[in-house]
Amino acid sequence: HTLTTPKKHISKKYYVEYSGELIDNAIELVKEGINIDNEYTTLPSILEPINNYSAYITIYEGKFHQVKKMFENLNTKVVYLKRVKIGNLELENLQLGEVRELTNDDFLKLKE
Repeated sequence: HTLTTPKKHISKKYYVEYSGELIDNAIELVKEGINIDNEYTTLPSILEPINNYSAYITIYEGKFHQVKKMFENLNTKVVYLKRVKIGNLELENLQLGEVRELTNDDFLKLKE
């Protein structure tokens, strides 16, 4: 629960593919926080474009469909989304629905 609740502000890094190019000031908007549904403004996040249709984004909340809503505000639509890191723990290339047990080293990384 501590890792997933938005209140704890644990970093979550995602690989994102989207359907159209981002608006010119996307990096700055994400860095400042994006207003979603006129309900709340996200915490400042980090956007790292890879090319015109993919990027990494690191968020510190993880609210319902947050990344998808953020990209809609950046004038594009998410077509693929995969979490690649949570806290200090790099996630492996698990197949859809696949799980693995955490090691002692994993637990130590999550506590950092």
